[in-house]
Amino acid sequence: MIKKPLLFLYLIFGLSLLVCSQNGKDTVQAGVYLKSLYDFNSSTFSYDVDLWMWFKYTNESLNPLKTTEIANAKKYDYSNQSVEKRESKFWATQNCKATINQNWSLKNYPFDHQKLEVIIEESELDSRKLYLTASQNKFEYNDQIDIKGWKIDS
Repeated sequence: MIKKPLLFLYLIFGLSLLVCSQNGKDTVQAGVYLKSLYDFNSSTFSYDVDLWMWFKYTNESLNPLKTTEIANAKKYDYSNQSVEKRESKFWATQNCKATINQNWSLKNYPFDHQKLEVIIEESELDSRKLYLTASQNKFEYNDQIDIKGWKIDS
């Protein structure tokens, strides 16, 4: 039986992972749906992702579509941005295509495990003013993603 390397995908939120607003701080819940993962480059230690990001918040003055960034990306581009109000909450979504920089070791290939990270950070407000938290369904992925020789776990 041939073992396939296991590819772990993690979404890391830069700030705090607290679930509720405390001491008057605003809270933005965020999540990601990974559409595709491709162009692994072992010489530059990079790979490309195509994903949807979503944000849920109550303070109308916040704009996570403009103030969040992919901290470990060489480059990223947002498109298809949308904000709508449902009951007392704002829901914002956007598509993101990014080239992610990340060192990984292949010394145990093909029996290794790789932990790939997409780090989302708030770029304007610090943790004294805002909690950027993972939503309950913080990470989902397209189960049709097929990377030859790899298995995805989240």
